[in-house]
Parts: sequence; structure tokens; C-alpha cells
Amino acid sequence: MAFYGYWVIASLIFAFIELFAPSMFFLHLAAGAFITAIVAYFGANLTVQIIVFIAISLLSLLFIRPIFMKKKEQKSELEKQYLDKTVEVIENIGVAGTSGVGKIKVYDEVWNAKSADNCEIKAGEFVKITKIDSLTMYVEKIGEEKCSE
Repeated sequence: MAFYGYWVIASLIFAFIELFAPSMFFLHLAAGAFITAIVAYFGANLTVQIIVFIAISLLSLLFIRPIFMKKKEQKSELEKQYLDKTVEVIENIGVAGTSGVGKIKVYDEVWNAKSADNCEIKAGEFVKITKIDSLTMYVEKIGEEKCSE
């Protein structure tokens, strides 16, 4: 196998690692390895390939990563509108013998919800959103009804 094949394999490995360690670091190495594979395909020697890999990976890291991180911060800003909001439970949360996922209603939207403190919360009760993880909101009881577990 020519060197470009190794670079393609390295690119795929870095991309695979990024799937399981989403740090936005290995993605830049994958990009560097992929561009290096193209350069190697056209006959560049090993020294040039290593220089291209390092240069593309660093340039990608320095210039593209801030763009991705800015978008991630914007998402966090959007999530802030939900945190600490008081909402109504429309499907029991934390019921023993189930996955513990229930439903809440926020701004006329229905979201999956789990109890942040492992309490059982009945439909009709009001809760406060404490955390958002993907499409699941974590909630806890408010006021006098707070869980004592």
C-alpha cells in the first residue's frame, strides 16, 4: 500500500475517535490526514507529507475550531432560556420500574424530562429545569413539595 493509503486510514481512525471523544480536536487531525493523503497520492515525499499534515492540522485547529466553538456557545445561549424555568409535568417522571423519563411542557413544546434528584414527580406538578442534556431536560420539584430523598 502506498503512503496515501496509510493517511486515509489515519484520517478514518481520527474521525472515528472524534465520534467517541467529541472534543473537536481529532476532527482537525482527520482533516490534516485526509489532505495529506491527497498530497501523497500525487507523489509528494514523506517529509513533505509530514509537513502538510502538521500544517493543515494546525491551521484547521487555529482557524476552524474557533468557528465551531462559537456555534457551540450560541447553542448554550439558547439553552439558557430554558434553565431555571418553571414548567408543568404532563407525564409522570421518575416512576419506579421505568426508565424514569416523563414529559414536561415548555413554551407549548413537549420535552422528555428526568428527575435531577431521582424523585418521583406526578403529572400536574410544577418543576424547575436545572439541566439540559441533548433532548432531555432534568428537573426538580419546587417549593414546599421539594424531594427529601
